[in-house]
Amino acid sequence: MTKANRAIRCWIMPHWRVSETLPSELALFDLVIVDEASQSDLWALPALLRAKKLLIVGDNKQVSPAAIGVREVDVRQLYARFLRTLPFGDVLSPEKSIYELGSVMFAGDLVRLREHFRCVEPIIEFSNRLCYNGEIRCLRLASASERIAPPLVDVLVKDGVRDSGSAKINRPEAQAIVDEIKVLTLNPAFAKRTIGVVSLLGNEQSRHIFELLITQIGEEKIVQHQIRCGDAMTFQGREADIVFISMVAGAHILTALSTEMYEQRFNVAASRAKDRLYLYRSFRREDVKENDLRARLLDHFAAPLRRDPEKKGRERCESDFERAVFDRLASAGYRLTPQVPAAGYRIDLVVEGHSGRRLAIECDGDKYHTADTWLHDLNRQRSLERVGWTFWRCWGSSFLRDPDSCMADLFALLNTIGIEPIGALDIDFTDIVEYREVGQIRREQESAPPMVQTDGEVVPILSVPQSDSTEKLDANSASSPDLLKDELRDSVRFCFVDSPDDDAFVTIVDSESNPELGFINKDTPVARALLGAGIGQEPEALLPLGKRKIRVLKIHKPRPRLA
Repeated sequence: MTKANRAIRCWIMPHWRVSETLPSELALFDLVIVDEASQSDLWALPALLRAKKLLIVGDNKQVSPAAIGVREVDVRQLYARFLRTLPFGDVLSPEKSIYELGSVMFAGDLVRLREHFRCVEPIIEFSNRLCYNGEIRCLRLASASERIAPPLVDVLVKDGVRDSGSAKINRPEAQAIVDEIKVLTLNPAFAKRTIGVVSLLGNEQSRHIFELLITQIGEEKIVQHQIRCGDAMTFQGREADIVFISMVAGAHILTALSTEMYEQRFNVAASRAKDRLYLYRSFRREDVKENDLRARLLDHFAAPLRRDPEKKGRERCESDFERAVFDRLASAGYRLTPQVPAAGYRIDLVVEGHSGRRLAIECDGDKYHTADTWLHDLNRQRSLERVGWTFWRCWGSSFLRDPDSCMADLFALLNTIGIEPIGALDIDFTDIVEYREVGQIRREQESAPPMVQTDGEVVPILSVPQSDSTEKLDANSASSPDLLKDELRDSVRFCFVDSPDDDAFVTIVDSESNPELGFINKDTPVARALLGAGIGQEPEALLPLGKRKIRVLKIHKPRPRLA
């Protein structure tokens, strides 16, 4: 490899591969590019040492490295021994990124990129206000074939509550997300859309949602829609057409999130969706403190864009010239929208056709478009043409003198680029948020289930839904505390053998499954495997992804409630 490496002009690899693959030679490459540098820690230094020139690409407003497993006392000792005399030693620590190091060492060479191409404007505007002082220019306006209306969906899960103890799981919220994904995957209009689910409070919720997806929609749909579940760090550098954010926390446990670490996570989570962003929450705006980042996210969904929400359709035209062109195009059957926002600018009229084809029309009235504004108009047009827009311009004096000739030229251009009169469609760019409520209102006394004493351990007792014909639970019906009986209604704590850290507590019933309350029907694959098993046994369950072994950890027998 020491001889062969120079035969390959460009190498692409993760940081940890650099030292084991390439010779330890300073300035080995003409240029080294560190991408996603805000996620790169000190392990990237060997790559930097091999550069004659260095390009660091990153964003300090995105998730930074986490010094997991590193003891602070060890860091202080190493710093005192080796870094105290270095000019930039304070940024050479496990929790600092290569981007932060570069921004200190090469502060004069910083180039800020302000153009955004992934999200539609109502989605990226939250990050724009939160982290970038409104400097981001959104250059993406979804075409008719890409557009999902509305782009923002705010969902209140009324019976949502986070599990008690240390578990960061909100089961009603998770099931509500899975139910919506089911709807999307069954709709042919979303057949080619990719889907992501981001948990804003650890990975437990995302793992739980993925397990529900496997059992309820199947592996085929997961692969078809490239469904990915994880936390903000999992999604950094990734995107999806549709993204679900699960807030996890319930109204009773709402510690304010306001530090830089959470700001980075919120920024990443809210900017992964290209065309639609769902927000699932189990609390209301009045439950959140003003300094909480969750309050800012809810405020964004309440008012994502600062525009006049009253004017629609033709009313949005700003001059008689625009209205005259609008009326002629509308009467000819074209689909058009006035005053369309794009890249921080506004286009007078946009005509849309099939397959995402569209034309920007600028009505240059002589009163507002003078020689003094011509340069600005030209720069604006060039910026938009660079991202794919095609323009047709017309002066007001030319239209006033011979409107028929001007419109004939416009119709000829529309025919040339393949935009046909496909019928009017009232596209309202102000209706960009949909608010929903799902689930039942949780009564205060239901938020904490009654506790019972079982085998020296205090655990919640889950009441089984019963009809008039169903006998009530007999506390002494199970004769053996170490064996799950086929007569059901025993509760069991178990884990999958290949995931021993993720245990679950369920009650097996002969009624309908209720995952939020921990009930699973006796005919589900997991229940069939558990029935008849004893503590410590490892029965196999036949799941959609294949067989998985289950380890029975504890069996709980219902007993009378404590006084």
